[in-house]
Amino acid sequence: MQLSERINHFFFKEVSASTLGFLRIMMGLFMLLDFHGFHLYFSGELVHSKFFFTYDGFHWISIFPEYLIDISFYVYYIATISFVLGIRYKLSSFIMFLGYTHVFLVDRGHYNNHYYMFSMLLFFFFISNADRWGSITKTEKKTIPNWQLAIFKFQIFIVYFFGAISKIQGDWLSGFPMRFWLYDISPNMLSFIQPFFQSEVGAIFFSYSGLLFDLFIGFMLFSVRWRRIALLSILFFHGMNHFMWNIGSFPFVMLSATVLFFHPDCVNKSYEYLKSKNRLVVSLFIGSFLTFLVAFYLKIDSWKIVSSLLITLALFFMGIQSPKVIFSWLFSFKKTNKETETVVYNYSNRKLILGFISVWCLFQIIFPFRHWMYNGNPSWTGEGHFFSWRMMLVGTVDAVKIKALVPETGEEFVIALEEYLTWRQFRKSMRTPKGLLRFVHFIRDEMKAKGGVENPIIKMEIWKSINERKIKLLNDTTLNYAEVPYTSVAPVDWMTDWKESDEIPTFDMDKYKAWRGFLQEQDSINAAESFYN
Repeated sequence: MQLSERINHFFFKEVSASTLGFLRIMMGLFMLLDFHGFHLYFSGELVHSKFFFTYDGFHWISIFPEYLIDISFYVYYIATISFVLGIRYKLSSFIMFLGYTHVFLVDRGHYNNHYYMFSMLLFFFFISNADRWGSITKTEKKTIPNWQLAIFKFQIFIVYFFGAISKIQGDWLSGFPMRFWLYDISPNMLSFIQPFFQSEVGAIFFSYSGLLFDLFIGFMLFSVRWRRIALLSILFFHGMNHFMWNIGSFPFVMLSATVLFFHPDCVNKSYEYLKSKNRLVVSLFIGSFLTFLVAFYLKIDSWKIVSSLLITLALFFMGIQSPKVIFSWLFSFKKTNKETETVVYNYSNRKLILGFISVWCLFQIIFPFRHWMYNGNPSWTGEGHFFSWRMMLVGTVDAVKIKALVPETGEEFVIALEEYLTWRQFRKSMRTPKGLLRFVHFIRDEMKAKGGVENPIIKMEIWKSINERKIKLLNDTTLNYAEVPYTSVAPVDWMTDWKESDEIPTFDMDKYKAWRGFLQEQDSINAAESFYN
């Protein structure tokens, strides 16, 4: 078979839509919870902000007026429920994609790598046919072209692999910032395990295990021989992530997405098997399982206990010897038969689809390395930090002082950041300090429009500590930032240099001690970590 034929066969062969349909249902449920969380934040806090840290290329995006926020989220709720049920699938997935992407791009203050990933996955759902399984709307075809599965799997692999690549740096390999984070959460752990979480050995263990997991798990999932063993690692890794860190629905979506790497018909076969059992018992099992997931996500222990008992009861009545069956299945290293179908779609737009996939994959491989275009460490400057899967790499504490001067009168005053921004906006925006220049320009324009100041002078001090190192000045304080131009792509020249190797991070149980002393010495530093506020 020639290369072109192999490519066409791989991407356009028909496979079962059951795994993608399962992911549609699970992701829709957790997107509903995400939309609810954003709804509370937008209507309760963000709508009252006077400035938004929008992304380069998307400064035209703005938050909806206050009277439209509730309405927009109600539309998202309806679209998400329709998405889960498979009703008007293309329309509902399109509304979800646009709505979630808009919510994501409104402000950097709620940036998370998995929000970026979810936005892309919702776009994949829009261009795919994930409603051909598990929908209440009947469809003639129960299969999809394999490229629709492949692009999801590729994106999941990228998240894991580049998460590992970004961790190959000095601080992470030395156990930082994990050393501080584990110590902070150790009081929440069982008493016998607390010493391990507070130790350097524990920090090294979690740092290296996280690196190795991200580095190899994608390859294991693509391996027919190893993917079942990978499932155990994924369950443990994301289960620990959920309980240790506040990262929302990310662990659950990644767990659900794991099914894509198994036989495309595996979910359908499981469903057909369950259908052969008592329908009432099966309904009890499925309902209890979904309740358990939501309770697990929300950390509601009472509902977890009840739903777990109901799941066990349902399994008993279905006669499933679950421990024995699951154990033998997980630890069987025998290679299964060929897992693909042979029928090929007669697509007339194959070149367009292959072209899109090629460009998309190339972009996802190259874009995370864009920080090489800039001088300085991205953990310090923020250049290239976002959209690069640089997850949980640094613990930073920051302080900012912005002072405005009216040349005509000599009047001088400090800008009260809390009058313009939420704490969440400020905290996350400090990962990319260049955004503060746009805020300075906003203050400049406001002084001109409302105060009649023709040529305001605005000074700025940004202080930063990475992984509890010595507090250092990040920017040139001699400049009038009202006149410093903002550039989207070009590197900035007003940030100081910083190298990770210049100072080795050290652990101190009172990690905020240095900041307390520093802030007391400063004059009107009006933003810092939450311990100070």
